[in-house]
Amino acid sequence: MRICLVAHGFPPEERTGVETYTASLAASFASAGHKVEVFAACTDPKLADMALRRAVVVAGDASYGVTRIATNSAPNGPEEMLDPPGIAKRFAAFLERERPEVVHFQHVIKLGLGLIEAANTAGIPTLYTHHDYYGCCHRFTFLRPDLSVCKRPNDTEACARCDVALGLLNDVEGLGDYQMGVAPSALSDDVRSRLAGLLDGDHVVEGGLAKGELEKAIKRRESLDKRRTKVFGEISERLAPSHFLADKLQATGMGKVAHLVYGINGDELLPLRESAPVTAPAPGKPLRILYIGSFVKQKGIEVLLDAFEALQAAPESLQRPRAELTVRGYASDEKWVAKLEQRASEVGAHFPGGYQRDELSGVLAQADVVVVPSTWFENYPIAIREAFAAGRPVLTSRLGALEESVQDGVDGLLFEAGDSQDLARALGRLLDEPTLLEKLVAGIGKVHTVEEQTQELLNLYQSKVKHLKVEDLSASPKHMQPFLQRCKQLEGTPSRELFQGVLGDLGRLAGKLGLDSEDLQASPILKGALSFGAEVQLLLRDFKRETEWLRESLDTDSTSGEALRARLTWLEETLGGRDETIQALEAQRQEQLHASRALTEKATWLEEGFAGKDKEVVWLRETVASLTEERDLLAAAQSDLRGQLDSFAATQSDLKGQLDSFAGTQADLMSQRDSLLGGLTDLAGQRDSLEGGLVDIVNQRDSLAGALAGALADSADQLKELLSVEDDLAGRKREMQALFDEASSPLLKFIFSRTGFGKRVKRWGQGDLVQGEEESS
Repeated sequence: MRICLVAHGFPPEERTGVETYTASLAASFASAGHKVEVFAACTDPKLADMALRRAVVVAGDASYGVTRIATNSAPNGPEEMLDPPGIAKRFAAFLERERPEVVHFQHVIKLGLGLIEAANTAGIPTLYTHHDYYGCCHRFTFLRPDLSVCKRPNDTEACARCDVALGLLNDVEGLGDYQMGVAPSALSDDVRSRLAGLLDGDHVVEGGLAKGELEKAIKRRESLDKRRTKVFGEISERLAPSHFLADKLQATGMGKVAHLVYGINGDELLPLRESAPVTAPAPGKPLRILYIGSFVKQKGIEVLLDAFEALQAAPESLQRPRAELTVRGYASDEKWVAKLEQRASEVGAHFPGGYQRDELSGVLAQADVVVVPSTWFENYPIAIREAFAAGRPVLTSRLGALEESVQDGVDGLLFEAGDSQDLARALGRLLDEPTLLEKLVAGIGKVHTVEEQTQELLNLYQSKVKHLKVEDLSASPKHMQPFLQRCKQLEGTPSRELFQGVLGDLGRLAGKLGLDSEDLQASPILKGALSFGAEVQLLLRDFKRETEWLRESLDTDSTSGEALRARLTWLEETLGGRDETIQALEAQRQEQLHASRALTEKATWLEEGFAGKDKEVVWLRETVASLTEERDLLAAAQSDLRGQLDSFAATQSDLKGQLDSFAGTQADLMSQRDSLLGGLTDLAGQRDSLEGGLVDIVNQRDSLAGALAGALADSADQLKELLSVEDDLAGRKREMQALFDEASSPLLKFIFSRTGFGKRVKRWGQGDLVQGEEESS
């Protein structure tokens, strides 16, 4: 199978994650017998912009091709960052030359979305492995230019603010290659305030933008994001190595993203488990801590250096085994690297710098534990797979997909992202708990290998290729089918192989024709000069590209071309008459010489005529100077008067306007006064009406008061009568009770208990006299 892998860069000598993964895949596919071509960007000032260079990389017993395109021009704005001009066209020519059956994109940053469209236009199945968040974040990290984590993903305004903030940082001198952003503490007060205003505050007042500028950025960002979403939606298969990344992409409308973990090349690392095993730290053996990878700011290296300092300064450090830290990696941000190196020197850490791929096993052999202190939503770091392959536990941040990679307390330890004290605590556990390190080593499981992933990807590739429409040749005449089948094979053969085959066939044909060896010398010369990769071929290709660029520039700016042609014609006409012009100038020069002689003679005569008149000349000069001074004073006074007149005129105009305004205001006030007078008249009528109503209410009140006084007097008389009756009844009750108490004979008791009179007396004593009388009546 012919496979094309696309990465945003491919320098095998550097240890960047995507390039390492791409190189492992390319070598594994080639070892399995497949034809592999890698297409990647590079920066090379020795090459013309957009120049292509192909090299062959030997990997064991196999090899694969790497075609790099020179991207020496920095993008001019967000549009060119998404789609660098010219690269898609070059990639389309590359596809035509190499004819791959499948294109697997590892990244398109620095290359552009046009590459995906070019592959789709060519009818080639496409796959994309998401190594970060580029599918839903144009900065691909969810980090803002101030290095804070974005809390508004998929928000067009937030993304546009990042664009304009990045423009601010681009204009700040001295930042160098600051990569993804700058910590606010590294900026001046003014720039820091403007950056905060652009990201979160008033972009006009604090950020310094003109009104409407952010709205333009939002509209532009909305258009660019729609394009990115559309193009990514046309990819045949999208993959992500972690569930966290897949979920993030799908949550922002990416569509289905399949989960497929990375495979790594562990051939050189697996033997370290036996040859350089990790053992518990002892008084004579320090704990060897290692960081490997990129030095970009979001990797959190400064957190590790602070934690190492805290570990050594802890009170219990005197009773602990010793620890040492080594930091290995690379970055293009030289100023940031210099700060890290200075900080490493302050805390006593080793800072030897970068390393090559073939040095990796030796680097890991000198480590007991690897720390990955990232402060962003890390995806699936290759460094963790490599550490596990070598039998080294990993300490990493409790953030993003990192928790999928390391099991806390099983094959490593987790700590809070950005918290150097928590990282120091985790490192201290390795020193304080003698069996912990060996326990973590024993918990490291099997690492997914690149060979296993190669087969997984091949299955995916083949399933995509099978869905392509295959032309049915059975309807063709049988004698034509082999020929047509051969034509189909040649149609899919890379142009480079066709060219080499044609040269070989020409040599064999010449031999069959009986030509001498001397006659064949042109064949190897031609092959060497024009084969792909030869210097002559490369120069011809670059010249052709530059010619095409010039032609396109002229076609897109015909007006400028016509102007240039007109100017060229004018110059030719002007140069055509240069001899006549020179002769005319010479004649003028002779005339000027004669005139000069005449002026000299006249000057001599004047000097002789004015001899002895020096005093007069001085007086005249003084008079002229005085008059000149007066003229200047008068001119200045005139200018002042003119300014005052203009000011008076403007004041008069203002006063007239104010007078007109006052007149209008006066008319409005008169109208309002008339309205108020009418309102007052109405109010006076309402007042008179209310006063009449109040008189009626007072009369009614007096009448009611008299009636109420009479009723109260009658009630008082009735109350007095009731009180008198109550007093009379109380006396009679006391008399009857006394009679009842004095009755002691049985006869009287019988009478009082059996007769109605006795019952009445008894009820009287019990207070029921009135009720009894009513019943008897």
